Amino acid sequence: MARLPVTLACGPYDRTRALADGRVAVEGVDLRYIALDPEEIFFRMLGHEEFDVAELSLSSYLLTHMAGGPFMAVPVFPSRSFRRSHLQKCRCRRPMSAPMRKRQNSLLPRRSNSK
Repeated sequence: MARLPVTLACGPYDRTRALADGRVAVEGVDLRYIALDPEEIFFRMLGHEEFDVAELSLSSYLLTHMAGGPFMAVPVFPSRSFRRSHLQKCRCRRPMSAPMRKRQNSLLPRRSNSK
């Protein structure tokens, strides 16, 4: 019986290295592993659906799914990392408005008035 050709795009992680170098085979599948940076995978998969299986960020998947996209999620987390580099900081040079101060203060723990 012919093996099913499957293209997998994933970051080069230690947890997927055995798939990449062929030490672990997927039964009945002719796996073509393509190691790319996650940002490139997301762009190519979301824009062009280039791969049969690909790593996607949860936010990209959810937005695509809510818009009726063609993807099905499988709960596998190959990178197991929080991408801190994608967080943005804002340094405001003007004072906060009253509603913003109120919102910010409501998130802070309350101080005790006892001495």
